[in-house]
Amino acid sequence: MHDQANSGEQPASSASSTPSRPFAAVPGGVVLGDGLPEMRTAARAQKIAEAFRLLNDGWQAADDTEAAKEAAAAKFGAAVEACCGAGLHIGITYPVGGGPDPTKPTEFEKAPVFRQHCLTQEQEASDEFEGLKGVYLFTNDPDRVRQMTREYLKHHLGDGRLPNLAVHLHASGLLLADYDKPAEVAAYERALRFGDPDAYTEHREHGPTVRTPGKLDAQGNWVHSDGGHTYFVLPEGEEGGSGTVGSDPDKWSIIGEQGKYALLPGSVRTEGRYECTGARIGVAGPWLLKNVKSTRKPASSARGSRTLRAVAPDQGTTPLDNWGRAQNWGVLLTGDGWTETGSGGCGPECRQWQHPAASSARSAIVHAEGCGEDYNAGHDGQWPLHVFSESHPQLESGTYTIAQYVQFTLYSGDWAAFRSGEDIDNYEDPEHMKSSLALVGALNSPKPLDAGPILDGEIVNEEVETARARYDDYMVDIPTLMATPPEPPNWLEEGFIAKGRYYGLTAAAKSGKSILTYWMAGHWALGRSAFDSARKFDPLTVLYLDFENGPNWLRNQLTKMTFPPTVGEHLKVAQYPPLPALNTREGGKELALLVAMVKPDVIIIDTVSRTVSGDENSSQVWSDFYRETIMPIRRARPDITIIRLDHTGKDETKGARGSSQKMSDLETHWVLAADPRKRDNLTLTLERSRFDGYAEEIHLRRTDTPLGHVIPTGKAGSGGIVWDSIDAHRAEYEAVNATLDRLGAPNSISNAKAKDLLKKNGERVGSNDVLCAALRQRKDRDEAPGIAAGEDAA
Repeated sequence: MHDQANSGEQPASSASSTPSRPFAAVPGGVVLGDGLPEMRTAARAQKIAEAFRLLNDGWQAADDTEAAKEAAAAKFGAAVEACCGAGLHIGITYPVGGGPDPTKPTEFEKAPVFRQHCLTQEQEASDEFEGLKGVYLFTNDPDRVRQMTREYLKHHLGDGRLPNLAVHLHASGLLLADYDKPAEVAAYERALRFGDPDAYTEHREHGPTVRTPGKLDAQGNWVHSDGGHTYFVLPEGEEGGSGTVGSDPDKWSIIGEQGKYALLPGSVRTEGRYECTGARIGVAGPWLLKNVKSTRKPASSARGSRTLRAVAPDQGTTPLDNWGRAQNWGVLLTGDGWTETGSGGCGPECRQWQHPAASSARSAIVHAEGCGEDYNAGHDGQWPLHVFSESHPQLESGTYTIAQYVQFTLYSGDWAAFRSGEDIDNYEDPEHMKSSLALVGALNSPKPLDAGPILDGEIVNEEVETARARYDDYMVDIPTLMATPPEPPNWLEEGFIAKGRYYGLTAAAKSGKSILTYWMAGHWALGRSAFDSARKFDPLTVLYLDFENGPNWLRNQLTKMTFPPTVGEHLKVAQYPPLPALNTREGGKELALLVAMVKPDVIIIDTVSRTVSGDENSSQVWSDFYRETIMPIRRARPDITIIRLDHTGKDETKGARGSSQKMSDLETHWVLAADPRKRDNLTLTLERSRFDGYAEEIHLRRTDTPLGHVIPTGKAGSGGIVWDSIDAHRAEYEAVNATLDRLGAPNSISNAKAKDLLKKNGERVGSNDVLCAALRQRKDRDEAPGIAAGEDAA
């Protein structure tokens, strides 16, 4: 990587790494709120992207006037605040011509400013900065960055030009994909296309997160000039590292290990400026993480690390923050054998402590309100502990939050063991969970398209080309499509549910539709068919949005079904999720974010009527539901299977209650009914489908020990699965509609009027069942997905 090499100043042996605040691991299993860590990560990525955009104009003075220099200083200060506010650990690097050796004007352009050029003499001699050099001086404290900048300017390097800014990737929880030459760019795009199609689409439109200025050799020839940096935020619980993908000449790099850094947008080298493209910053997925070699230390030898302190601007409400507020430094340290030895000397409430193995009474200081050393309380409201002693068995000298202290002293640095042992998840705040989801939804709400210039005909060629790039991927290549033979259904349950299709399952209340869908979902999550024990496949990730059933009910049912706890690795249940109404843009965007986070193979909505606002009998409600929620998911992930559950109306034979538009977007609709005389006998009836190959009826028997479902065997035509009848009738339905077309009947014609029209013209009417089925097909013509067909007639 051409701008991440260490400055030449290596950290002292005691300065092994820069610790960031421990990232929370995501527990497996069926847990309410499983998604929150990913939600927080996505929101953090958005905040970093906003900071990058702010940096893009740079902070170089336009000329040598005092006004220009003051304006540049203000931009620099805003850039520092934005980066630190986004949680980045940043530092200053030498600008063009601003290095320590004027005879080598370009040699130090990318190097972190040497400690003797950014620290005061007192700081250089202090314990806090002992052994810290180069990138290990980077911090997320904006005041400290400004102080180092002021000290740098006192040395009159670079004719008073402000330094560049760089980010320490590992301490900031970032990974960076680095590619410089066309072959490397192509290799990265291939990996991205198959690893994360959504990010690939974004990359095609915007390019990398940051365009780099390229590199000149000693003779002034371009070594490369087409490179870029794409940034990714690490998921909580993942450790940074580096790696390479592929081999020369199309090898590209992943950067994120300790000690690696990159110049930020707005920074300038001789070759040019680092430019933010405006692209979103994504969350690192498995396709990227599998190529990363982590720099995590083994838990058995984990120790605290020497670093500049990290600061937290506000108190938080995460489970970790709530846990921290319940702790007390005095109780913890006394219990571990520490002894309070007096005032810390830096504030009226700061206290000095000695650990059992130390000879000095000044092993550490617990800082407090009024501290003169500018320490701050963290997100948990607790002030930090600063350790001076090098003799503690688990801690090196450095600054620790109360969570880091417990993690390293009681759990050997193992974050997962700490989280489990301290029962962190039980400190969740439901109100915070609600506000977090609302925040992420707001951050990702789209801006409305300004169609004025288009409607007025004021479209320039650039706008046309932009539109072409945006819509090219959605245009169907008809010749290729027609020449490609159709793929057979990829059945999850033969004749019932196929992969990549959109289903409705309607039943009366208390008929057992939730039990049936959980039964299938659990089997799919374990990699097997629910009804055919011989069918195995890779485990499917199922996102079950449950608006009906509480945790006690769920625990009982999954236990009765004898599913192992490992079912939670792929069965992800969100109970009563606080999603906005899914017939709104806000609701659709929030669910899309949840889908991007979980990456499910199957989505189950139980029940769909709980997810919308407005009159259930209004066709507009269901048109909006499809357009805002279902269509974006199906467009982005056509391989996802979607199953939505619904209640029947008072007349169960008429299917789901509400507007007929509610059913029009479904590809296949099943109706589940229980035998009134024996409720364990169930029948699934195919009400409609746009595809061939489905059974007409499936008969099931619900079992009690274990709880489950079986397809009973029997003689042909009795019990089990009933085939072919739907296909046999299809020609009859088409013949009825062809006759009605010839007679000029509207698509919305009622049953009674259709009968009357056929009789008056001497046409055969046929059975009422055939006519009703034909008219249902006919009505579907007007009610295409996402387009309201008008309110139902009274």
